[in-house]
Amino acid sequence: MVADAPFSAADGLLTANGRPRREAILERYADAIARRYETYPTDETLA
Repeated sequence: MVADAPFSAADGLLTANGRPRREAILERYADAIARRYETYPTDETLA
């Protein structure tokens, strides 16, 4: 998955020190992350 724009402190996805704000990133991209995991086959779907 590729973000639509670089993370920055201005958009709230990085701290002032440049560290990722994981909770903010997960909140913003929750739908995309969930869709990504829906597409992976599981052992049950392969049987």
